[in-house]
Amino acid sequence: MRQAVTACCAGGGLPVSPVSGLPESSYPMVNGNVFAAIADGQGGWFIGGSFSVVGGFLRNNLAHIKSDLSVDENWSPMANGGSVYCLLLKDGK
Repeated sequence: MRQAVTACCAGGGLPVSPVSGLPESSYPMVNGNVFAAIADGQGGWFIGGSFSVVGGFLRNNLAHIKSDLSVDENWSPMANGGSVYCLLLKDGK
C-alpha cells in the first residue's frame, strides 16, 4: 500500500525514515535545494546545496544538522562561489 506524503513545510531537504518511509517531521526546514549530504559520524549530517536559511539560521549553501536535529550554531562556513554539489568529510569536520 502506498501512502501519499504531503510535505508543505519541508523545504528542500528532508530525510525519510528507513523504517516507515515517511519524512522525518522535526528536521529543520531548508529554504532551497539540498544536493549533497554526508553523515558527520555522530548521528548528524552536513548538507550542501543552494540555500540561504536552515532551521531559521542564515547559512550560505552549507549547514550542519546535529544528531538532535538542531542546526549547529557554531558551524557556519560561507560557500560564496555558488551551489554545493559534493561534500568530503575529513577528521569529522
